[in-house]
Amino acid sequence: MKTKRQRFEVFSKVRLMQFLTALAIITLFLAPVIGQKSQKASDYYNSGLQKQERGDLDGALADYDKAIALEKPGATMKAQSSITQKPSSSIPSSQ
Repeated sequence: MKTKRQRFEVFSKVRLMQFLTALAIITLFLAPVIGQKSQKASDYYNSGLQKQERGDLDGALADYDKAIALEKPGATMKAQSSITQKPSSSIPSSQ
């Protein structure tokens, strides 16, 4: 018959093996996710600024919209998106 200490040691080894197995499984599933570069609102905002400087206003607006979607409502980036407009000469007339 096993003593209380021996049963505890066996139980501890089993629990340790379960923990290590779970940790290995979690690591295998999270490794691809950790390796991906996450886009932040500031990344899209900076990209929008660069596109705006190059004259790519459609691209800038798209990046600002992505930044706004990732950022909390009322962010200062929202103002930049609202003031970035195409020059009126590039908008086709409906005449």
